[in-house]
Amino acid sequence: MSVPKKRRGKSSIRLTAIVGCSALLLGVVTYSVCHPGQEILVTGHDETGESIKEIPSSYQLEISDNKKINAKVVVPDAVREKGYHSATAKMITLDEEYLYQYFDGQYHITEKEKVENGADENDCIYYGSTDGAAMFLYGNTIYGVDMETQLQTDIISTIRDIDDEMYNGNRFPREESLEKFSIEECDKRVSDFLDEAGNVCPIQIFHRTLDADILTEEAYALQDDGSYEKIGRQWTDDDNGYICNIFLLCNDTPIYDQKNLRYGWRLQDNSMWQMTVTRGKIASASLRAFYEINYSDACENMLSLDTVANLCAKQMQSMDEANEITITEIYLISIPLKVSQKEYQMRPVWLLQGTQKETFEGMDRPYVGDIVYAIDAVSGDLL
Repeated sequence: MSVPKKRRGKSSIRLTAIVGCSALLLGVVTYSVCHPGQEILVTGHDETGESIKEIPSSYQLEISDNKKINAKVVVPDAVREKGYHSATAKMITLDEEYLYQYFDGQYHITEKEKVENGADENDCIYYGSTDGAAMFLYGNTIYGVDMETQLQTDIISTIRDIDDEMYNGNRFPREESLEKFSIEECDKRVSDFLDEAGNVCPIQIFHRTLDADILTEEAYALQDDGSYEKIGRQWTDDDNGYICNIFLLCNDTPIYDQKNLRYGWRLQDNSMWQMTVTRGKIASASLRAFYEINYSDACENMLSLDTVANLCAKQMQSMDEANEITITEIYLISIPLKVSQKEYQMRPVWLLQGTQKETFEGMDRPYVGDIVYAIDAVSGDLL
């Protein structure tokens, strides 16, 4: 079934590859959106009175023998040049008709049911298909969608990031374009889908590459008894694709869900939106909280990076001195703070991420994992 195209008058979306230093550090493609009547005029300053342009591209701080900051600093050029403009956001409704027609066209819907949704105030709508695929639309006014398929289940079962003898995470690299389905083709598919679903914000995409030949070789799923069994899928060239972690942008910075901070995952793996997109079809989509953002001419007075680094250092010093901690990346992000039921104030936040190495009694080697600190760029509060 073909999906009808509709004209949207809310915003003009254009595909723009950012070639400045910030985008090169991120290794991602960014889609820009025009905001008619919202020309940004004022240059931002930190609390020292220095221009935001003075933020360095890297930062080093020796805290102790086992703790240090040796990080690249990722700040959008627009923020360096014009400051972080105060912004509010309103949650908007998704296009239920388009999502239904897209899902039906790819997976053939056979059932629909309204079900209780304990996680949210409103019920959700369940759609089932002939091949076991499922889609949930959340809220009486649709604000989120989860779509899962057997293809997605097989892909996730195949990727084994746990550090044991079955580890294969390095066979699914980041930002590696495939000859048979390029990153550019994937991003166009994602952008078109989100635009038709109702998105009016610019987006930023991080990719994890799925090579169909490697999926064929690695397709073993963990069983209840701890053994691994070959997945019975016949992989084809149409299964080449990408796991896409997608961020909406505010002031060209990624919008991050504050609740996700508790998990301590790195920015690239912890987006509010995720899609698995193959050459043949969209295998999954988990999309929540579509925003329409309005900017003011006023800029937020942000703390200097020196101040932020010292606040982070205090947190690192509170950890066991034997733990080795190195901050390797510092990102400026945005976090929506709820004002009312569907309205938010966007807040600039510094996200400092890196690795920690801990040694536990009885282990023959240290545990190495991610560590993330989030600091409010205005107040200095640890989030």
